[in-house]
Amino acid sequence: MPTVTLNRQVFEKLAGKKLTEEKLKDRIALIGTDLESLNEKEIHVEVFPNRPDMLSEQGFGRAFKTFIGAAKGLHEFKSESSGYKLFVESSLPKEWPYAVAFIARNLKLDAEKVREIIQLQEKLGMTLTRKRKKGGLGLYPLEKIKFPVRFKGIEPKKIRFVPLGFSKEMGALEILEHHPKGKEYGHICRDWDKFSVFVDDNNTIMSMPPLINSDTVGKIDESTTELFVEGTGPDLNVITYAINIIAASLYDMGAKIETIEMMYDDKKVGKEGRFDVPDMAARKMKIDYDYINRMLGLSLGKKEVNGFLEQMGYGIDKAENDVALIAAYRADILHQADLMEDVAIAYGYDNFTSEIPKVATIAEEDAEDNFIRHVSDIFVGLGFTEANTYHISNKNELINKMNLSEKEDVQVVELANALTEDYNSVRNWILPNLLKILSENKHNEFPQNLFEIGVVARKVNEKKEEEREDKKLNAMISTDNLSLLTSQETGVEEFKRLGVAICHNNADFTQAKQVIEYLLKLLQLPNEILPVEHPSFVPGRVGRVIVRKVNNKEDDGNEVEERDNVERKIAFIGEIHPKVLANFGIETPVVAFELNVTEIFDLLKL
Repeated sequence: MPTVTLNRQVFEKLAGKKLTEEKLKDRIALIGTDLESLNEKEIHVEVFPNRPDMLSEQGFGRAFKTFIGAAKGLHEFKSESSGYKLFVESSLPKEWPYAVAFIARNLKLDAEKVREIIQLQEKLGMTLTRKRKKGGLGLYPLEKIKFPVRFKGIEPKKIRFVPLGFSKEMGALEILEHHPKGKEYGHICRDWDKFSVFVDDNNTIMSMPPLINSDTVGKIDESTTELFVEGTGPDLNVITYAINIIAASLYDMGAKIETIEMMYDDKKVGKEGRFDVPDMAARKMKIDYDYINRMLGLSLGKKEVNGFLEQMGYGIDKAENDVALIAAYRADILHQADLMEDVAIAYGYDNFTSEIPKVATIAEEDAEDNFIRHVSDIFVGLGFTEANTYHISNKNELINKMNLSEKEDVQVVELANALTEDYNSVRNWILPNLLKILSENKHNEFPQNLFEIGVVARKVNEKKEEEREDKKLNAMISTDNLSLLTSQETGVEEFKRLGVAICHNNADFTQAKQVIEYLLKLLQLPNEILPVEHPSFVPGRVGRVIVRKVNNKEDDGNEVEERDNVERKIAFIGEIHPKVLANFGIETPVVAFELNVTEIFDLLKL
């Protein structure tokens, strides 16, 4: 969680009430943040990632003010049109197509206020925009810019300007190699055919998002009284919320907020490609009082629920008393569960009464989950980093990039109503996800050794109709075969797999073989690796892992009798094919294996 340093004097003034130190500590903890330390000058708090609006003195003070009763309901914001336009051109790289911006006037900055503004910009960059992967934010002294401003794509070799903090002009690729921000974030745009830039009406390059501003027109200081504030990136919702948060903070700092009209070449955005920013109008959400009471185990009346929501900074629609008004900077409110959580915070977690559930069973940990945790601990002990990726992927990464073809028995489960091509299929194996992680982390040090244990899905093999019906009937009459029944109903079966990827300059088959043999030895499963062929692996450097389990039993004469061996094919192992590495843009050798955890667990139960 991000830690912010708040100026105590500024915070207490914004909060509208001065509390004793003990009361202040108590209230800060109860609002849903972790207080790290507090002294006469500063307050250090950890803010949960779902509340980026509290990453500044103004945002934290605004939330705290209603929480302690110094104010009530929705915070009001005012803005007016600047008359300026920002043109967002279709020449932009497809990876970075959106921009939003506004103007703040009448600022009276000093060193402290500049610190507050820069801290908010940096903390939003670390949290809401995910270290600039989902967006970048820029601040500029307005007096140095001539409107209209354009946001467009230019070939890297044609870009030259003086980057912030430097005194000499540099090209775009030079900035990637030599500027600190270029080194830190250059991996985001390094492979783009065009880079995104802001250009004003004097044809002056203002910045090159998401990396760096121009030192000439993009540096603010204590003499700055008017700001041009912009957000850019691949996700319009994310940068809009970020801009709203900054606008709200500057407004509470005393600034006059003026909107800018966005003019998009792409008419799909806004109304005919036009909309004003920032739009600080509150969103509406109908309040489900029954859901809130049911989930909290309370019996609150509508008036009580509304009061708690107002304590958390919501408004209540006067025309519709069961509709909450949500501030434009609250990016975390998506569902009734979010309203319920804020009601719980206002009600006070310390006011809930503990109750013993009225159930007649004894809880125990799921045996398979316990087994998976032990396997995970083994790999952490071996120095691997655990990944946790999406279950939804796309056929391009699952099939094409892995050097497979539709003709092969890949059994990919496609989504019936996929919204995007990036997420149109349920993953049928984990290695493509791990390779994608490696491709996005080429700028980090090697070795990069990853593992993930997660759910995958595949289509049930087509069989004779009568055999399928027999299995379905057997499943229906057995309480232990719910998953089989589900697979027969849906035509899809799910199971858990372990994917492992080892990436460094000397990665080879032997290293992966040592790892999987160590795991199977700990599980007391004899194994062997037979040579096979697989398009995703280097020919001659790929194998199929087979495990055997011998079950013994005693006869009536107390003599040990050996049962038949149980044999299972549980994994592929090998060196990833160069073509696959090239498809993912990976330049370092990778050796990997994928093991069926569900099958191993079932085998151990025999």
